[in-house]
Amino acid sequence: MGYKAIFFDLDGTLLPMDQDAFTNGYFKELCAAVCPLGIDPKTMVDVVWAATGSMVKNDGARTNEAVFWDRFAALTRMDNISALQSACDRFYGNEFHRARVFTRPNPLAVEAVKLAREKGRQVVLATIMRSMAMKCFILLWC
Repeated sequence: MGYKAIFFDLDGTLLPMDQDAFTNGYFKELCAAVCPLGIDPKTMVDVVWAATGSMVKNDGARTNEAVFWDRFAALTRMDNISALQSACDRFYGNEFHRARVFTRPNPLAVEAVKLAREKGRQVVLATIMRSMAMKCFILLWC
């Protein structure tokens, strides 16, 4: 029986990067975009890591997005999480593209994904990044 789907890890595999450089650049851009809404940059970084940790431990009963934002809201006690969510969505549609400088293309990754599609396989990109970030990757590199 052949494979129906092929899972690829995105971060560091299909998308080579220096994790520290990417993370630092990513948080600098993210903080510039969302911290004016009333959260200081150090708190923002700490809370994103904590909320991401909760997401990683998610048992699947809820979406990762719901787990992330519930934890984020609990840790920051911010009244207007929806404004922050909207700012994050705008960030992933705009400023996040700047993080491309911290990655490099992998021609073999593009070929592997292309070959899997040609063979009629479903391609799944595994990452903990938000879906908008994943769409940006696909538009920028594939």
